[in-house]
Amino acid sequence: MGSLLTAHNAVSHADAQKLISKYESPVDAVEALMAYNCDLEAQILAIASISGV
Repeated sequence: MGSLLTAHNAVSHADAQKLISKYESPVDAVEALMAYNCDLEAQILAIASISGV
């Protein structure tokens, strides 16, 4: 399980770096990361509701 989480974190970190590089303003980057985080949370909740967790 630990290696799966490590791989997921590496992908998420890489995605975050790509997202941050698109914005010149730190505020814009933070807002984009917050929106990205909300999307990930929505996906996790959807998966959890399907699996009955």
